[in-house]
Amino acid sequence: DSGINPEEIFSCSGKLEVDKNIFHCFEGKAHGNINMEKAIAYSCNTYFIELAKKVGAEKIYNLSYNVGFSKPIELAPEMIAKKGELPSKESLKSERVLANFSFGQGRLMTTPIQVAGLINTVASKGIYTEPKLVEGLVDENLNYVKKFDKVTSKRVMSQNCTNLLKEYMKASAEYGTGIKGKPNNGTAAVKTGTAQTGIKIDGRYVIQGWYAGFYPADNPKYSIIVFAEDAKGGGESCGPAFKKIADDIYNDMKEILEMQ
Repeated sequence: DSGINPEEIFSCSGKLEVDKNIFHCFEGKAHGNINMEKAIAYSCNTYFIELAKKVGAEKIYNLSYNVGFSKPIELAPEMIAKKGELPSKESLKSERVLANFSFGQGRLMTTPIQVAGLINTVASKGIYTEPKLVEGLVDENLNYVKKFDKVTSKRVMSQNCTNLLKEYMKASAEYGTGIKGKPNNGTAAVKTGTAQTGIKIDGRYVIQGWYAGFYPADNPKYSIIVFAEDAKGGGESCGPAFKKIADDIYNDMKEILEMQ
């Protein structure tokens, strides 16, 4: 949506210096010559640092805000998901802060509910709808006594953009960092994440694992977010749980169809 050519090649050496700080891809792995599909499939940090320089901090910040990051989400009466945190627009003038933000680290803090909102947006062809758990209140006969206001939706990405993202996220499950979550039946569109915490235990740094996607990829029905504390990596620690959920969904639907 910012006019970047997704086929443009970037050479990843596994690390990149920004403002006298060295940023690494996970475990320092060099991905070589990659385009946008492979950058998403392999979760290449240095690619996204360079991409953020071209797109600009304001556009990335605005999209993050528009998909619910840094805003509390009322899932149901008196049940509110925390708001998380975005780096300030002023702080994003720093190349180092923007570099961290470009691949989801640094001052960014988000919740699984907010990530679900982002994944829903891609699955819904660029339309963001705030996640909700309750449509209204009913009596003992399941008749509505109160309906809550309908959740508003808004377009925050073009359909062309989300079509590309879906294909790139499918690639992650097919051959990239998301391969351990690939369902046995059908395809999924996923993105893995490995977040640093800065916490050190017994000489090792604690990381948080993410595996977020939707299933089935070409006819999305479910957004599935798996988060693991003190993980080995998003794909390794969270992928198998995503796979089991997707496979159980498939088997349940198959059983229902057979009964009909």
